[in-house]
Amino acid sequence: MTADAHDTTLTSPLDRRAKASPMAGAVTLLAARKPVTQVTRATGRALSLGRDASCSVAIADPEMSRRHADVEHLGDQRWRITDHGTKNGTFVNGLLIRGGAVVHEGEPIVVRTGGSIVLLDDVSRFGVAQLAIGKYVVGPRLQIVHDVVAQAARKGVHLLAEGETGSGKDQLPELYRVHSRNARGPLVTLNCAAVPRDLAEAELFGVKKGAFTGADADRPGAFVRADQGVLFLDELGTLHLDLQAKLLRVLEDNLVQPIGGVPRKVDTLVVAATNVDLRDAVRRGAFRQDLYMRLAREHVVVPPLRERREEIPHLIARTANAAQPSPEFVEACLLYRWEGNVRELITVVERAARIAASAKDDVLTVDDLPAWIALREGAPERVEEIVEESGWRPREGEKFEALLAAYRECGSVEEACEAVGVPRATAYRWLKRAGVP
Repeated sequence: MTADAHDTTLTSPLDRRAKASPMAGAVTLLAARKPVTQVTRATGRALSLGRDASCSVAIADPEMSRRHADVEHLGDQRWRITDHGTKNGTFVNGLLIRGGAVVHEGEPIVVRTGGSIVLLDDVSRFGVAQLAIGKYVVGPRLQIVHDVVAQAARKGVHLLAEGETGSGKDQLPELYRVHSRNARGPLVTLNCAAVPRDLAEAELFGVKKGAFTGADADRPGAFVRADQGVLFLDELGTLHLDLQAKLLRVLEDNLVQPIGGVPRKVDTLVVAATNVDLRDAVRRGAFRQDLYMRLAREHVVVPPLRERREEIPHLIARTANAAQPSPEFVEACLLYRWEGNVRELITVVERAARIAASAKDDVLTVDDLPAWIALREGAPERVEEIVEESGWRPREGEKFEALLAAYRECGSVEEACEAVGVPRATAYRWLKRAGVP
Protein backbone atom coordinates (compact mmCIF):
# COMPACT_ATOMS: atom_id res chain seq x y z
CA MET A 1 0.00 0.00 0.00
CA THR A 2 1.33 3.47 -0.83
CA ALA A 3 0.69 6.70 1.00
CA ASP A 4 -2.13 8.85 -0.36
CA ALA A 5 -1.35 12.28 -1.75
CA HIS A 6 -2.76 14.00 1.32
CA ASP A 7 -0.52 12.02 3.67
CA THR A 8 2.24 13.86 5.52
CA THR A 9 5.74 12.33 5.55
CA LEU A 10 7.43 12.71 8.93
CA THR A 11 10.88 11.83 10.15
CA SER A 12 11.49 10.79 13.74
CA PRO A 13 13.31 13.59 15.64
CA LEU A 14 15.91 11.03 16.67
CA ASP A 15 16.15 9.69 13.13
CA ARG A 16 18.73 6.95 12.99
CA ARG A 17 17.87 4.68 10.12
CA ALA A 18 17.76 1.07 11.22
CA LYS A 19 17.32 -2.25 9.52
CA ALA A 20 13.74 -3.41 8.98
CA SER A 21 12.23 -4.61 12.23
CA PRO A 22 12.37 -8.42 12.50
CA MET A 23 9.04 -8.39 14.32
CA ALA A 24 7.17 -5.12 13.95
CA GLY A 25 4.38 -4.37 16.38
CA ALA A 26 2.68 -1.98 18.76
CA VAL A 27 3.46 -1.71 22.46
CA THR A 28 0.74 0.02 24.46
CA LEU A 29 2.56 1.95 27.18
CA LEU A 30 -0.21 4.17 28.53
CA ALA A 31 -3.88 3.17 28.66
CA ALA A 32 -6.37 5.74 29.91
CA ARG A 33 -3.45 7.60 31.57
CA LYS A 34 -2.19 4.51 33.42
CA PRO A 35 1.12 2.76 32.60
CA VAL A 36 0.74 -0.70 31.08
CA THR A 37 2.71 -2.97 28.77
CA GLN A 38 0.58 -4.69 26.14
CA VAL A 39 2.20 -6.09 23.00
CA THR A 40 0.42 -6.57 19.66
CA ARG A 41 2.36 -7.97 16.73
CA ALA A 42 1.81 -6.56 13.25
CA THR A 43 1.23 -9.57 11.00
CA GLY A 44 1.03 -7.98 7.57
CA ARG A 45 -2.18 -6.09 8.28
CA ALA A 46 -3.15 -2.75 9.73
CA LEU A 47 -3.67 -2.64 13.48
CA SER A 48 -6.73 -0.71 14.61
CA LEU A 49 -6.52 1.39 17.78
CA GLY A 50 -9.66 2.31 19.70
CA ARG A 51 -11.91 1.59 22.66
CA ASP A 52 -14.11 -0.85 20.75
CA ALA A 53 -13.44 -4.44 21.78
CA SER A 54 -13.11 -5.46 18.13
CA CYS A 55 -10.00 -3.29 17.63
CA SER A 56 -6.63 -5.00 17.30
CA VAL A 57 -5.37 -2.78 20.10
CA ALA A 58 -8.45 -2.27 22.28
CA ILE A 59 -7.96 0.33 25.03
CA ALA A 60 -10.70 1.23 27.51
CA ASP A 61 -9.96 4.93 27.24
CA PRO A 62 -12.93 7.35 27.31
CA GLU A 63 -10.75 9.94 25.55
CA MET A 64 -10.44 7.68 22.49
CA SER A 65 -12.97 7.10 19.73
CA ARG A 66 -14.42 3.63 19.23
CA ARG A 67 -12.12 3.24 16.22
CA HIS A 68 -9.57 5.96 16.67
CA ALA A 69 -6.65 5.22 14.34
CA ASP A 70 -4.92 2.53 12.30
CA VAL A 71 -1.21 1.77 12.21
CA GLU A 72 0.37 -0.33 9.49
CA HIS A 73 3.94 -1.50 9.02
CA LEU A 74 4.70 -0.92 5.34
CA GLY A 75 8.10 -2.58 5.30
CA ASP A 76 11.09 -0.68 3.97
CA GLN A 77 11.50 0.88 7.44
CA ARG A 78 8.19 2.78 7.33
CA TRP A 79 4.94 2.93 9.27
CA ARG A 80 1.66 4.43 8.13
CA ILE A 81 -0.64 5.98 10.75
CA THR A 82 -4.21 6.96 9.84
CA ASP A 83 -6.54 9.03 12.02
CA HIS A 84 -10.28 8.48 11.50
CA GLY A 85 -11.35 12.11 11.91
CA THR A 86 -11.38 11.84 15.70
CA LYS A 87 -12.35 14.60 18.09
CA ASN A 88 -9.19 14.42 20.21
CA GLY A 89 -6.89 13.71 17.28
CA THR A 90 -3.90 11.44 16.80
CA PHE A 91 -0.40 12.67 17.56
CA VAL A 92 2.74 11.11 16.09
CA ASN A 93 5.95 12.06 17.90
CA GLY A 94 4.11 15.06 19.32
CA LEU A 95 2.71 16.28 15.99
CA LEU A 96 -1.03 16.30 15.27
CA ILE A 97 -1.68 14.47 12.01
CA ARG A 98 -4.56 15.13 9.63
CA GLY A 99 -5.72 12.11 7.67
CA GLY A 100 -2.59 10.00 7.53
CA ALA A 101 1.14 10.09 7.99
CA VAL A 102 4.03 7.90 6.90
CA VAL A 103 6.85 7.76 9.43
CA HIS A 104 10.33 6.41 8.81
CA GLU A 105 11.52 4.00 11.46
CA GLY A 106 13.95 5.53 13.89
CA GLU A 107 13.92 5.87 17.62
CA PRO A 108 11.20 6.19 18.65
CA ILE A 109 7.78 6.31 16.95
CA VAL A 110 5.27 7.37 19.60
CA VAL A 111 1.54 7.52 18.81
CA ARG A 112 -0.69 9.36 21.30
CA THR A 113 -4.44 8.86 21.06
CA GLY A 114 -6.56 10.47 23.77
CA GLY A 115 -5.12 9.49 27.14
CA SER A 116 -3.19 6.55 25.74
CA ILE A 117 0.21 6.04 24.11
CA VAL A 118 1.42 3.32 21.76
CA LEU A 119 5.05 2.74 20.77
CA LEU A 120 5.66 1.34 17.27
CA ASP A 121 8.77 -0.78 17.48
CA ASP A 122 10.46 -4.12 17.04
CA VAL A 123 8.65 -6.29 19.59
CA SER A 124 10.75 -9.43 19.22
CA ARG A 125 12.38 -8.72 22.59
CA PHE A 126 9.01 -9.29 24.28
CA GLY A 127 9.20 -12.93 23.29
CA VAL A 128 11.96 -13.25 25.89
CA ALA A 129 10.19 -11.65 28.82
CA GLN A 130 7.53 -9.13 29.71
CA LEU A 131 8.05 -6.05 31.82
CA ALA A 132 8.27 -6.83 35.54
CA ILE A 133 7.45 -4.41 38.34
CA GLY A 134 9.01 -5.22 41.69
CA LYS A 135 11.82 -3.57 43.59
CA TYR A 136 12.97 -2.36 40.18
CA VAL A 137 11.25 -1.76 36.85
CA VAL A 138 12.69 -4.42 34.55
CA GLY A 139 11.88 -4.58 30.85
CA PRO A 140 12.72 -7.55 28.62
CA ARG A 141 16.13 -6.23 27.55
CA LEU A 142 17.13 -5.58 31.14
CA GLN A 143 15.72 -8.96 32.19
CA ILE A 144 18.22 -10.68 29.91
CA VAL A 145 21.00 -8.88 31.78
CA HIS A 146 19.51 -9.86 35.14
CA ASP A 147 19.35 -13.50 34.06
CA VAL A 148 23.06 -13.49 33.17
CA VAL A 149 23.91 -11.84 36.50
CA ALA A 150 21.98 -14.49 38.44
CA GLN A 151 23.66 -17.26 36.45
CA ALA A 152 27.13 -15.82 37.15
CA ALA A 153 26.32 -15.56 40.84
CA ARG A 154 25.18 -19.17 41.04
CA LYS A 155 28.42 -20.26 39.36
CA GLY A 156 30.41 -18.21 41.88
CA VAL A 157 32.42 -16.26 39.28
CA HIS A 158 33.19 -12.56 39.34
CA LEU A 159 31.13 -10.26 37.10
CA LEU A 160 31.95 -7.27 34.92
CA ALA A 161 29.11 -4.86 34.10
CA GLU A 162 29.54 -2.16 31.48
CA GLY A 163 27.05 0.51 30.51
CA GLU A 164 26.39 4.21 30.34
CA THR A 165 26.24 6.36 33.46
CA GLY A 166 22.90 6.08 35.22
CA SER A 167 21.72 3.03 33.25
CA GLY A 168 21.16 0.85 36.32
CA LYS A 169 24.47 -0.93 36.89
CA ASP A 170 24.10 -0.21 40.61
CA GLN A 171 21.11 -2.61 40.74
CA LEU A 172 23.25 -5.58 39.82
CA PRO A 173 25.40 -6.18 42.95
CA GLU A 174 22.41 -6.85 45.21
CA LEU A 175 20.84 -9.09 42.57
CA TYR A 176 24.15 -10.94 42.26
CA ARG A 177 24.49 -11.30 46.03
CA VAL A 178 21.07 -12.87 46.62
CA HIS A 179 21.77 -15.53 43.98
CA SER A 180 25.31 -16.29 45.16
CA ARG A 181 26.73 -18.63 47.78
CA ASN A 182 27.41 -15.50 49.86
CA ALA A 183 23.76 -14.43 49.92
CA ARG A 184 23.84 -13.92 53.70
CA GLY A 185 27.07 -11.97 53.67
CA PRO A 186 27.67 -8.22 53.41
CA LEU A 187 27.50 -6.11 50.28
CA VAL A 188 30.34 -3.57 50.33
CA THR A 189 30.60 -0.77 47.76
CA LEU A 190 33.78 1.06 46.80
CA ASN A 191 33.70 3.81 44.18
CA CYS A 192 37.16 3.71 42.65
CA ALA A 193 36.80 7.19 41.17
CA ALA A 194 36.03 8.73 44.57
CA VAL A 195 39.17 7.39 46.27
CA PRO A 196 42.39 9.44 45.96
CA ARG A 197 45.15 7.50 44.25
CA ASP A 198 47.43 7.53 47.31
CA LEU A 199 44.66 6.05 49.48
CA ALA A 200 43.28 3.50 47.02
CA GLU A 201 45.52 0.59 48.08
CA ALA A 202 44.59 1.07 51.73
CA GLU A 203 40.89 1.31 50.86
CA LEU A 204 41.03 -1.88 48.82
CA PHE A 205 43.35 -4.06 50.87
CA GLY A 206 43.59 -2.45 54.30
CA VAL A 207 46.36 -1.21 56.60
CA LYS A 208 48.20 -2.92 59.45
CA LYS A 209 48.80 -0.96 62.64
CA GLY A 210 52.21 0.72 62.55
CA ALA A 211 52.62 0.36 58.79
CA PHE A 212 53.27 4.08 58.51
CA THR A 213 53.01 7.24 60.59
CA GLY A 214 49.40 7.73 61.60
CA ALA A 215 48.44 4.07 61.20
CA ASP A 216 47.60 3.67 64.88
CA ALA A 217 45.15 0.79 64.39
CA ASP A 218 44.42 -2.05 62.00
CA ARG A 219 42.05 -0.92 59.27
CA PRO A 220 40.46 -3.61 57.14
CA GLY A 221 40.10 -2.89 53.45
CA ALA A 222 37.07 -3.40 51.26
CA PHE A 223 38.00 -6.99 50.39
CA VAL A 224 38.15 -8.02 54.05
CA ARG A 225 34.98 -6.13 54.95
CA ALA A 226 33.23 -8.00 52.14
CA ASP A 227 34.58 -11.41 53.19
CA GLN A 228 31.84 -14.06 52.86
CA GLY A 229 29.91 -11.48 50.85
CA VAL A 230 30.11 -9.36 47.70
CA LEU A 231 32.32 -6.38 46.86
CA PHE A 232 30.98 -3.87 44.33
CA LEU A 233 33.82 -2.01 42.63
CA ASP A 234 32.15 0.91 40.88
CA GLU A 235 33.91 2.91 38.15
CA LEU A 236 36.64 0.29 37.88
CA GLY A 237 38.01 1.93 34.74
CA THR A 238 39.48 4.75 36.84
CA LEU A 239 41.69 2.43 38.92
CA HIS A 240 45.40 3.09 38.41
CA LEU A 241 47.49 0.52 36.55
CA ASP A 242 49.71 -0.45 39.49
CA LEU A 243 46.65 -1.24 41.59
CA GLN A 244 45.12 -3.19 38.73
CA ALA A 245 48.01 -5.65 39.01
CA LYS A 246 47.42 -6.10 42.74
CA LEU A 247 43.69 -6.49 42.19
CA LEU A 248 44.34 -9.21 39.63
CA ARG A 249 46.43 -11.17 42.13
CA VAL A 250 43.65 -11.02 44.71
CA LEU A 251 41.09 -12.24 42.19
CA GLU A 252 43.32 -15.15 41.20
CA ASP A 253 44.58 -16.21 44.66
CA ASN A 254 41.85 -14.96 47.03
CA LEU A 255 44.69 -13.64 49.20
CA VAL A 256 44.60 -10.05 50.47
CA GLN A 257 47.71 -8.42 51.90
CA PRO A 258 47.15 -5.20 53.85
CA ILE A 259 49.83 -2.52 53.80
CA GLY A 260 52.43 -3.60 56.36
CA GLY A 261 50.69 -6.91 56.99
CA VAL A 262 50.67 -10.53 55.89
CA PRO A 263 48.32 -12.13 53.36
CA ARG A 264 45.01 -13.56 54.54
CA LYS A 265 42.48 -15.73 52.75
CA VAL A 266 39.11 -14.21 51.82
CA ASP A 267 35.97 -15.47 50.13
CA THR A 268 34.92 -12.26 48.42
CA LEU A 269 32.91 -12.28 45.21
CA VAL A 270 33.38 -9.20 43.02
CA VAL A 271 30.99 -7.27 40.82
CA ALA A 272 32.87 -4.57 38.90
CA ALA A 273 31.12 -1.81 36.96
CA THR A 274 32.34 0.82 34.55
CA ASN A 275 31.03 3.33 32.03
CA VAL A 276 34.36 3.14 30.20
CA ASP A 277 34.85 0.90 27.18
CA LEU A 278 37.47 -1.35 28.77
CA ARG A 279 38.41 -3.03 25.50
CA ASP A 280 39.32 0.37 24.12
CA ALA A 281 41.15 1.16 27.37
CA VAL A 282 43.14 -2.06 26.94
CA ARG A 283 44.09 -1.03 23.39
CA ARG A 284 45.22 2.36 24.68
CA GLY A 285 47.25 0.81 27.48
CA ALA A 286 45.04 2.39 30.15
CA PHE A 287 43.72 -0.93 31.46
CA ARG A 288 45.46 -4.26 31.94
CA GLN A 289 44.45 -6.89 29.43
CA ASP A 290 44.93 -9.75 31.90
CA LEU A 291 42.63 -8.10 34.45
CA TYR A 292 40.04 -7.43 31.77
CA MET A 293 40.13 -11.04 30.61
CA ARG A 294 39.84 -12.25 34.21
CA LEU A 295 36.74 -10.15 34.88
CA ALA A 296 35.13 -10.50 31.46
CA ARG A 297 34.59 -14.24 31.84
CA GLU A 298 31.11 -13.20 32.92
CA HIS A 299 30.27 -9.92 31.27
CA VAL A 300 27.07 -7.93 30.80
CA VAL A 301 26.31 -4.65 29.08
CA VAL A 302 23.38 -2.77 30.61
CA PRO A 303 21.39 -1.24 27.72
CA PRO A 304 20.69 2.49 27.91
CA LEU A 305 17.19 3.67 28.80
CA ARG A 306 16.52 4.81 25.21
CA GLU A 307 16.63 1.10 24.25
CA ARG A 308 14.21 0.23 27.08
CA ARG A 309 11.51 2.86 26.54
CA GLU A 310 8.76 0.51 27.75
CA GLU A 311 10.13 1.09 31.26
CA ILE A 312 9.74 4.89 31.13
CA PRO A 313 5.99 5.27 31.98
CA HIS A 314 6.39 2.90 34.95
CA LEU A 315 9.50 4.71 36.18
CA ILE A 316 7.66 8.02 35.91
CA ALA A 317 4.65 6.71 37.85
CA ARG A 318 6.87 5.27 40.57
CA THR A 319 8.91 8.46 40.93
CA ALA A 320 6.00 10.92 40.71
CA ASN A 321 4.36 9.41 43.81
CA ALA A 322 0.96 11.07 44.28
CA ALA A 323 1.21 13.26 41.17
CA GLN A 324 -0.48 12.08 37.96
CA PRO A 325 1.65 12.45 34.81
CA SER A 326 -0.33 13.76 31.84
CA PRO A 327 -0.13 11.84 28.54
CA GLU A 328 1.76 14.79 27.04
CA PHE A 329 4.30 14.60 29.89
CA VAL A 330 4.87 10.88 29.29
CA GLU A 331 5.03 11.44 25.52
CA ALA A 332 7.75 14.09 25.89
CA CYS A 333 9.75 11.75 28.13
CA LEU A 334 9.42 8.91 25.62
CA LEU A 335 10.76 11.15 22.85
CA TYR A 336 13.81 12.30 24.80
CA ARG A 337 17.13 10.43 24.49
CA TRP A 338 18.03 10.35 28.22
CA GLU A 339 21.79 10.48 27.87
CA GLY A 340 21.87 10.30 31.69
CA ASN A 341 19.54 7.28 31.59
CA VAL A 342 17.41 6.25 34.58
CA ARG A 343 19.25 8.59 36.94
CA GLU A 344 18.48 11.59 34.72
CA LEU A 345 14.83 10.56 34.31
CA ILE A 346 14.34 10.25 38.07
CA THR A 347 15.97 13.64 38.64
CA VAL A 348 13.71 15.28 36.04
CA VAL A 349 10.50 13.67 37.34
CA GLU A 350 11.33 14.52 40.96
CA ARG A 351 11.92 18.12 39.92
CA ALA A 352 8.63 18.19 37.99
CA ALA A 353 6.78 16.79 41.01
CA ARG A 354 8.25 19.53 43.22
CA ILE A 355 7.19 22.20 40.73
CA ALA A 356 3.67 20.78 40.54
CA ALA A 357 3.43 20.49 44.33
CA SER A 358 4.54 24.10 44.82
CA ALA A 359 1.70 25.13 42.49
CA LYS A 360 -0.69 22.84 44.41
CA ASP A 361 -1.23 20.85 41.23
CA ASP A 362 -1.52 17.07 41.27
CA VAL A 363 -0.95 16.68 37.50
CA LEU A 364 2.49 16.73 35.87
CA THR A 365 2.43 18.62 32.57
CA VAL A 366 5.06 19.42 29.96
CA ASP A 367 5.37 22.86 31.57
CA ASP A 368 6.98 21.10 34.53
CA LEU A 369 9.76 19.70 32.30
CA PRO A 370 13.03 21.41 31.34
CA ALA A 371 12.69 23.26 28.04
CA TRP A 372 14.91 20.90 26.06
CA ILE A 373 12.65 17.97 26.95
CA ALA A 374 9.31 19.76 26.74
CA LEU A 375 10.15 21.28 23.35
CA ARG A 376 11.95 18.16 22.11
CA GLU A 377 14.99 20.20 21.16
CA GLY A 378 17.35 17.32 21.83
CA ALA A 379 19.70 16.51 24.66
CA PRO A 380 20.95 19.08 27.21
CA GLU A 381 23.90 19.92 24.94
CA ARG A 382 21.36 22.28 23.36
CA VAL A 383 22.24 24.69 26.17
CA GLU A 384 25.81 24.94 24.92
CA GLU A 385 24.65 25.45 21.34
CA ILE A 386 22.44 28.40 22.31
CA VAL A 387 25.26 30.03 24.25
CA GLU A 388 27.68 29.58 21.35
CA GLU A 389 25.19 31.26 19.02
CA SER A 390 24.78 34.27 21.31
CA GLY A 391 28.52 34.78 21.74
CA TRP A 392 27.97 36.41 25.16
CA ARG A 393 30.05 35.60 28.23
CA PRO A 394 30.20 37.29 31.64
CA ARG A 395 33.54 38.32 33.10
CA GLU A 396 33.23 35.43 35.56
CA GLY A 397 33.68 32.99 32.69
CA GLU A 398 34.70 29.95 34.74
CA LYS A 399 31.73 30.33 37.09
CA PHE A 400 29.44 30.68 34.11
CA GLU A 401 30.79 27.51 32.48
CA ALA A 402 30.37 25.64 35.77
CA LEU A 403 26.80 26.92 36.05
CA LEU A 404 26.00 25.72 32.52
CA ALA A 405 27.50 22.31 33.26
CA ALA A 406 25.45 21.96 36.45
CA TYR A 407 22.31 23.17 34.66
CA ARG A 408 22.78 20.57 31.92
CA GLU A 409 23.26 17.89 34.56
CA CYS A 410 20.24 18.59 36.78
CA GLY A 411 17.92 20.65 34.56
CA SER A 412 17.19 23.11 37.37
CA VAL A 413 18.56 26.64 37.67
CA GLU A 414 17.96 26.59 41.42
CA GLU A 415 19.88 23.35 41.95
CA ALA A 416 22.66 24.50 39.61
CA CYS A 417 23.03 27.73 41.62
CA GLU A 418 23.30 25.77 44.85
CA ALA A 419 25.88 23.41 43.37
CA VAL A 420 28.09 26.15 41.93
CA GLY A 421 27.55 28.89 44.51
CA VAL A 422 26.09 31.51 42.19
CA PRO A 423 23.22 33.72 43.43
CA ARG A 424 19.95 32.85 41.76
CA ALA A 425 19.34 36.36 40.45
CA THR A 426 22.81 36.44 38.89
CA ALA A 427 22.29 33.06 37.26
CA TYR A 428 18.97 34.06 35.72
CA ARG A 429 20.53 37.30 34.43
CA TRP A 430 23.45 35.42 32.87
CA LEU A 431 21.25 32.80 31.25
CA LYS A 432 18.90 35.43 29.87
CA ARG A 433 21.80 37.41 28.36
CA ALA A 434 23.19 34.20 26.85
CA GLY A 435 19.82 33.31 25.34
CA VAL A 436 19.33 30.13 27.33
CA PRO A 437 15.59 29.42 27.79
